[in-house]
Amino acid sequence: MIEYSDIRHVELELSSHCNARCPLCPRNLFGYTYNTGYTARNITLREVKSILPKNFLTQLDGITFEGNFGDPMMNPELLEIIKYLNRPIKIFTNASLQTKLFWQTLAKLNVEVYFALDGLSDTHSIYRQNTNFEKIITNAKIFIGAGGNAIWKMIKFNHNKHQIDDCKKLSKEIGFKNFLLVDHGRDSGPVFDNDGNLIRVIGNFTGSTDLKHYIDIIENGDMFIEDIWDKPKNKINCSTIKNSSIYISSEGDVYPCCFMGFNPRKYGKGRWHQPVNAQINKLLEPNNALERPLQECIEWFNKIPTCWNKSTFEDGRLIVCDASCGKRL
Repeated sequence: MIEYSDIRHVELELSSHCNARCPLCPRNLFGYTYNTGYTARNITLREVKSILPKNFLTQLDGITFEGNFGDPMMNPELLEIIKYLNRPIKIFTNASLQTKLFWQTLAKLNVEVYFALDGLSDTHSIYRQNTNFEKIITNAKIFIGAGGNAIWKMIKFNHNKHQIDDCKKLSKEIGFKNFLLVDHGRDSGPVFDNDGNLIRVIGNFTGSTDLKHYIDIIENGDMFIEDIWDKPKNKINCSTIKNSSIYISSEGDVYPCCFMGFNPRKYGKGRWHQPVNAQINKLLEPNNALERPLQECIEWFNKIPTCWNKSTFEDGRLIVCDASCGKRL
């Protein structure tokens, strides 16, 4: 599938901690703090040096700091890790943390920062709970003013789509290098506070608004392949092969991509990821780069392409590959 010498890009989850409570994030339950099967930790500078030694870094074109469960700004060694890696780096963050000095220092390094700004002051925190629009804008101005390259990344929702043009205008006024609008379909659901109270419903959601219902499903329910509503597609255009890229979690586990990296050994009970991760676990071999060389951690990838020749999910066609990289011809 991909050889060690072929790798040109690494997606690295620096942290699985996060200051935000985005309601559709897999690290919580519709905004309610509830760990559904991941370990919250920061990967350390020492561990990064062990996993990605200097002789390997020379073959990389770039590195992305983005994870399934956390925000890279939560890692206290972020700046030191960037300096060690010394490669072009993209950082995806809610950008609601850190000091003026931090952002000025970051601007002097070889990074491009994607600021998650989902609307203006009156709409941004509807989804990005526990973040502050004014703080993010201030951080962006400091970063840009110090010479940093910034991208405004906005998720389109029903509650903010009327502000897209205004956000684009503001991004240009501040000096953002580009504006990225994301419309990925994960845009509806209930929103709960940390006490489990329903705050609102976003999007065109018509399902349950009872938090206990969802907790019961996770703790007592199961989801199986026959419950998957997706249908197999005609062709898999694998992003790992296309981009010569791998994904490394904050625990040091190595996967072909972030889509496969939702902690398949522990995450997903009662959800779409349960049958998805069950399929991955059948292929999975020891893959922790803190325990063995990275070259060994990717060997199990070679089992994956044969699954694409299967005609049904029940027969072994990987649901996650169809969902993330499948094409209908």
